[in-house]
Amino acid sequence: MNAKSQNRKLIFWPTAAILIGALAGANPFYAPPITLRIGLAAWIADFVIAFIFWAHPITAKIGVIFAGLFLAVPCFLHAPPLFRFALMCGMFFPFIMAAIPVLFPSINGFRARLFFLCSWMGTREVKLRSRSFDIFSLLHLLAAATICASAMTVMIRVPASGFWFTLQWFSGGIMFLAFAEMLTAGHNFLTALIGVTAPALMQSPWLSVFISEFWNKRWNPGTSVIFRKILFQPLARQALVPALFAVFAFSAIVHTLLFYMALGQWSAALINGLFFAIQPIFILAEGWLGIRRWPSAAARVWTLGVLAVTSPLFVEPALQVIQSSWGVQSSGLPVTLVLIVVVIALETFYSLAALISCAGQHSRNDAAALLNA
Repeated sequence: MNAKSQNRKLIFWPTAAILIGALAGANPFYAPPITLRIGLAAWIADFVIAFIFWAHPITAKIGVIFAGLFLAVPCFLHAPPLFRFALMCGMFFPFIMAAIPVLFPSINGFRARLFFLCSWMGTREVKLRSRSFDIFSLLHLLAAATICASAMTVMIRVPASGFWFTLQWFSGGIMFLAFAEMLTAGHNFLTALIGVTAPALMQSPWLSVFISEFWNKRWNPGTSVIFRKILFQPLARQALVPALFAVFAFSAIVHTLLFYMALGQWSAALINGLFFAIQPIFILAEGWLGIRRWPSAAARVWTLGVLAVTSPLFVEPALQVIQSSWGVQSSGLPVTLVLIVVVIALETFYSLAALISCAGQHSRNDAAALLNA
């Protein structure tokens, strides 16, 4: 049995872990009210457990089960929806860490596995470089944060009726693209400051020329790599189009559960999931319409137009999360300040992890060996 076939069987463990976490979060018998402080402590403990159980593939299976159980913690968080949503997203990081030695047992050593994680399963470059203070990226971050706060303020404050719906949804779309720019700029600034080259968590999605480029290369491309390796490629060997729909269906389920956990409303959660479920239609339409032969400007108009038309499916549930957390007549400034803290904390953690992983010279060789297996 080759390594790739074995890895597909090992996916049972993270899948079982997610189901255990879901059952723990949805059980009607025990729902302890957890404070935000305890929730953050649980998040740190989750990381510690993931690191401890990295030592051996057998203990890693126990670690991934624990990490799956920790996914239930945000469901019990006694805090506004935005904090529950953010904590749930955060809980996926130690879960992915715990899953690496289970799914890829041929990679041995702490730094090798960390390198494999930071290099997105060995598909991107991670290396040391000279440290610098990138003033342009810092100004980019501040400009993106200003746009994000302004767009969010408009989205929150305009009346939710008539023509104003259009302005509300349009502002929400700009807000999410501005947040992606915050992650792009924050990544560039902090990796330069720390002295490491690593793949970015966002790549200026508003510059996408195609819908396929938006999802594959610019919007959360690390997740795209994981989905492609674990789900799309095995299914695509049988049928390409069903594999494409399966990936986005899985993403739709994940986002539906995230928003239900945050809001406790199936209607808003299903609307958000629909946004992801319909994306394959537009990706296939690009091939039918021959959009790759269009001039870049026309293709970009297509991409931004599709995102604008479908954005209400994503913006409306997100607006409910924000309003439930800060009130209907609040400004976007406090939420943006929280987002800035999240961006800095996330990118600092990621950059330091990439820096540590570079210290192991065998790391890249181990990742390359796995890819060629």
